Amino acid sequence: MTFQFAPLMIPFVISAVFMLALMWYGISRLRERFGTTTAAFVALVASALIWTITRTLQWLFTSEPLTQVWLALLYIGYGGTTLSVFFFGMAFTGRTEWLSRRRVGLVLAPAVAAFGLAVTNAAGLHTLLWTGEFTTINGLYILEREFRPLFFIYYVYTMVMLFSGVFVLLRMAIGSPRIYRRQTAAFVVGSLAPVILGTLYVLQLNPVIPDFVDLTPVGFAVTGLCYGYGIFRYQMLDLIPVARDTVIESMRDGYIVLDENDRIVDCNSAATEAINQDTTVVGNSVETVFPACADLISEHEHGTQTETELELEVDGQRRFVVANVSSLYDDDRLIGRLLLIRDVTDQRAVQKRYQALIENSSDLITVIDRDGTVTYVSPSVRKIVGIDPAVAEGRNAFGFIHEDDRGRVKDAFEELIDNPGEKRRVEYRLSSADGEWLDMESEIWNLLDNPFVEGIVTNAREITERKERERELAATNEQLKETNEKLDQFASVISHDLRNPINVAKGHVQLARETGNEESFEKVEQSLDRMESIIDDVLTLAREGEEINETEAVDLNAAVREAWEYVETDDATLELVDECTVEADRDRLLQLLENLVRNAIEHGGSDVVVRVGSSSDGFYIEDDGPGIPEEMHDEIFESGTTTNANGTGLGLSIVTAISEAHGWSVSATDGTDGGARFEFSGVGCLEPAE
Repeated sequence: MTFQFAPLMIPFVISAVFMLALMWYGISRLRERFGTTTAAFVALVASALIWTITRTLQWLFTSEPLTQVWLALLYIGYGGTTLSVFFFGMAFTGRTEWLSRRRVGLVLAPAVAAFGLAVTNAAGLHTLLWTGEFTTINGLYILEREFRPLFFIYYVYTMVMLFSGVFVLLRMAIGSPRIYRRQTAAFVVGSLAPVILGTLYVLQLNPVIPDFVDLTPVGFAVTGLCYGYGIFRYQMLDLIPVARDTVIESMRDGYIVLDENDRIVDCNSAATEAINQDTTVVGNSVETVFPACADLISEHEHGTQTETELELEVDGQRRFVVANVSSLYDDDRLIGRLLLIRDVTDQRAVQKRYQALIENSSDLITVIDRDGTVTYVSPSVRKIVGIDPAVAEGRNAFGFIHEDDRGRVKDAFEELIDNPGEKRRVEYRLSSADGEWLDMESEIWNLLDNPFVEGIVTNAREITERKERERELAATNEQLKETNEKLDQFASVISHDLRNPINVAKGHVQLARETGNEESFEKVEQSLDRMESIIDDVLTLAREGEEINETEAVDLNAAVREAWEYVETDDATLELVDECTVEADRDRLLQLLENLVRNAIEHGGSDVVVRVGSSSDGFYIEDDGPGIPEEMHDEIFESGTTTNANGTGLGLSIVTAISEAHGWSVSATDGTDGGARFEFSGVGCLEPAE
């Protein structure tokens, strides 16, 4: 191996630096966002870099075997560079059909075959691409090559592909904005510079440079400058034009261009599908090809846009399209019309589905503006309220609501206005056409910011039957509550009032066992009779309520003495002040007196003095016990209230119930001797019974 240096290496190295910088930039862009145009660019500069490096190494390190290796590797750079120009042109102009795997493989196949032939040619297996002899010229060890016919066939192929890419770029640039024309110019000049120098070398047409010197790498220096200028001055890898055919054919909307005589001069596949035409329509009158738009075209005035919705039959299916026609001008000169066709079948299907759901819904759907005015109401208003939607629309929504519920609904409405997208749930009564009030449950939704609604939407359903059931259930629960309270009261009465005769009976049973006195058995029998009477009274109260049905004249003193017998009085003293006859239910009066006597003994002690007398409009019972605190005079009659730690607090509530059943009033005050005094008014004492 011989190392040699020639001044020719300097521009080669400069070209290599340029290609390396451009490749690094392209790879960095690919990492940010992959694109076919950028990928083709990276392949192009990478191939140019390989071409430049192999030529440089061929000159620097020479020997017969090494030179053959460099020549074989050169075919990677040569084929990659020329074919990458083709791929770049297709990607840049949007001809993506040439970038499919199959077509890319077909384009690269000859280059792969040429590289295989170059390797075997360098190995000395054949001379299909080149032949030559090594010699020394001007002190440089070189290979003088002679290209074979197969090489020129491959050369022609690569030039055809390269100029195809250049051609599509130039064709696209014509009529494109200035920036795209300048991008294309930078790329074409940069691509053709090494091609021209390489062609001069291959055909040995350079009169100045020796035939064995390939200046193609010098041309890559020009390539680097042009590509860099296009990239950094005109954003060649950022601003990439999209081909017209790609845009038009990828449009979902139909596109039809008409000339001044309304003949079709251009259209896309979406348009031919919409108008149900399998053959070409260009050159035909729009009235012939698309008669559904004839009226739209004829009524259109130039300088305006006209739009309408059409119903078409396409492949046996009904389709809905929106057709829009506008005028086309070139420097203020009318040149035709543009007809755009947008298929809205799916949207209309959704709209009709929701319309059907709303129209057949049992709910009442209403749209209300900020002022409370009804802007829309669903047809279900006829069935629910009994009025036509047109009657409700334009009126204030709150006018249909019961005045007792109106303020509450307004408050919910006003809270919702300031909170877009939120919901509220309210219940209210709504006036029907026949004047009845319907119970409604409504969900209110703020859709004022929705451009398709622009209102407060209410979804209401009638709950009158549910409300009636709730009211019936509430009434039943109230009745059950009253019944339970009364049962509790009955149980309290039984447990409380039966205690007195039970205690008396127990005492006399014990006395009878000790003395054998038959009078004790009589007392036990009287107590048992009293318990039976109490049970009968409680059953009567349960069946007939608290009212007194039958009364009689009852000697108050006799009733007090009888009640005294039914209570365990121990050493207590009874004083009857005067005679008094009252109109009462005797058994219920005995219950009242028993409870008062027992209350006096429980709170006043076993030696308490109980005094009974008449008053101007009733009677009183008092004792000389500790009395009732003044602050408890009113609450002492409430069930469960007592001043005795061992008391039940039921005795005086029973007294109150019996008094009220007779129509009397009872009050607590201080007794004559400081004890408790219970006064019954509204009684009226009668003459003593004869």
